[in-house]
Amino acid sequence: MVEKRSIKILGVSLIVSFFVIMGSLAWFNLRFDYANVFVPKGIYDQFVWHLQKGEYILGPQHWADRYLKQAMIKANPVADTVILGSSRILNLNKDVFKEQGTFLNLWVGGASVHDYLGLVGVYAYHKLSFPKRMIFTIEPWLLNVAPDDSTRNEWQKLAFYHDYMINSVFEGKPLTFTDKIKDVLKDIPWERASNLFNPEIATYNFSIWRKGQAPWDYNEYEVLKEPKLTWNYNSVKEGFGMLLSPDGSGIVIPEAFGKTIAEVDETEKKRAIDGRMSNVEDFYAIDPMLQTFFVKMIDVLQKKGVEIYFYIPPYYTASFERMYQTDQYPMVKISEQWMRNFAKDKGIKVFGSYNPTDVGLSDRDFVDFGHLRPEPINRMFKALWGQVEHK
Repeated sequence: MVEKRSIKILGVSLIVSFFVIMGSLAWFNLRFDYANVFVPKGIYDQFVWHLQKGEYILGPQHWADRYLKQAMIKANPVADTVILGSSRILNLNKDVFKEQGTFLNLWVGGASVHDYLGLVGVYAYHKLSFPKRMIFTIEPWLLNVAPDDSTRNEWQKLAFYHDYMINSVFEGKPLTFTDKIKDVLKDIPWERASNLFNPEIATYNFSIWRKGQAPWDYNEYEVLKEPKLTWNYNSVKEGFGMLLSPDGSGIVIPEAFGKTIAEVDETEKKRAIDGRMSNVEDFYAIDPMLQTFFVKMIDVLQKKGVEIYFYIPPYYTASFERMYQTDQYPMVKISEQWMRNFAKDKGIKVFGSYNPTDVGLSDRDFVDFGHLRPEPINRMFKALWGQVEHK
């Protein structure tokens, strides 16, 4: 009898301990949300309202960019030129495309084929006019069957539009009752509930909390009439790390921008020797599903009369050499060749290169292994775009 009672007490204690631990984890992640995972989605409508007026938003570096881009597409349905890609194109602005009309930069962190489907799906589902031309950034990891980056599941913020492209646009299935329910519920951020208990997010939040930095107040951001920023990141308000522009582009003010060229060289050469290469480290096979989705998406857009272009973004020299001059990442070359062959078959113009010297860049133009400073990326892109024949 005593033994049964002890087991019962132990069981109750374990259950209570479990809920205490999970409750504490949830409270900590919500209270110290340094990664801005739990930003209320309505804040992005406020941002877009200011951006449409030609104003700039100065806020945190960790934006839930996929929610923001959904709102921007719906607010800018008639952009003439749209570019899709990862944060490696975030500095690219409208000045490069001013002779081709309006421009919208739809960069999202760690962009994947799933993200491209979701963003294109926003246009399709809401029956918006597709842009005259769309430029797709061909990252080396796009067709990776097992990307290792922490953003690999971020595309699920676009899951409703992503699934609409596959089920309704590709397969021609009508919207079901379940789909209509999902439409009503799509703006509820379900993934945030699970993230409350995410130990990885808690570890990140704890690492910043230990430094004594205060988390961002969701209602605290600055609206600027013009982009008055310097490259001295210490002059930017603590906790603020990105300036958003009306065209969707951004300027990041992380510590890397405050580093000297020598410091960047030291960091990136060390990374090239023994660091992990984002999203291509475990690239052992091309995902046939991603291939199929990508092909079908391009087919749909071309049938709609959209001019399609592929842009291949450069890497820091040491990173490029590690990917292309060693036998560590054979699938990167195979994936690029497949993309080039596919583009040739579809009459799609390809420009750019993973090799920085091919596009007139040097290592001093980079802030890390793959992100360019604002002036070099716009200078380079303007030269490349000027050589591409477009209507």
